[in-house]
Amino acid sequence: MQVIDLEGCVILVHLLAEEGIFCRRVPSAPRSSSFPLVSSKHRKLRASPMTTYKETAMRYDAVMKQFKHAPTRLIPLGDIRTHDALQPRVARLIPFKDKGRAEESSEQHIVTFRYVLEATEDGQLDPIWLADIGSAEPVEAGLYLVDGHHRLKAYRQANRQQVPACVLALDWRTALVVSKLVNCTGRSLALHNEQRRDAAWQYLADLTHRGAIELPSVGESLRSVAARFGISKSTVSSMLTNMPHVIATEFHTLAIDPGTGWPR
Repeated sequence: MQVIDLEGCVILVHLLAEEGIFCRRVPSAPRSSSFPLVSSKHRKLRASPMTTYKETAMRYDAVMKQFKHAPTRLIPLGDIRTHDALQPRVARLIPFKDKGRAEESSEQHIVTFRYVLEATEDGQLDPIWLADIGSAEPVEAGLYLVDGHHRLKAYRQANRQQVPACVLALDWRTALVVSKLVNCTGRSLALHNEQRRDAAWQYLADLTHRGAIELPSVGESLRSVAARFGISKSTVSSMLTNMPHVIATEFHTLAIDPGTGWPR
């Protein structure tokens, strides 16, 4: 496994499946956190911008894989922060005719989780994912929920004091993208189609620098993006065609993603 240290950002370049993903601290920037930063091997490489672009999607995949292999620890409920930018289940994106059903499904999902927790005193749900965000980011430093909003609400309703969690030290941009990717992959409560399309749109904006870079240059294809988000290749193609013509300043604040700053 190798990393690039480009302007203070640690970027994974290559994964060896047989070696797995390992957590270790990388001294690219001082941190007070005790949680592992996204990994590296022992030496760093300088890379051209094109190499960086090609490995961007791989970096996000690596973070998701590392979350899945990270040790679980109990985190006090009071230490966990939530942020709208890390919640892709945006209610306003759902058409009015579907809102009632979506809200009912969401509430029932929480109730089901709460019943599991209340059935036994030591019963636990799958660990939530937390990003340990440092002080050099656009938000206040702390542990931010990346995946597990329904589970977190269930723990609160069940009056639990601690939550099992997997924690990685991430930069804010990575946390934003991973929160969208993980919620479109194997969820028992699927995103609405409009939420899926928005997640894909924001992902493409991040990967292609808002349409400035062609998709193959960042290690993705129409097929791979469509598969990630459960949308059609024609939808992905249309997004890429329209993206360079979008002028973010022409959109109302409510139509802007609070994390990426890009129109929904």
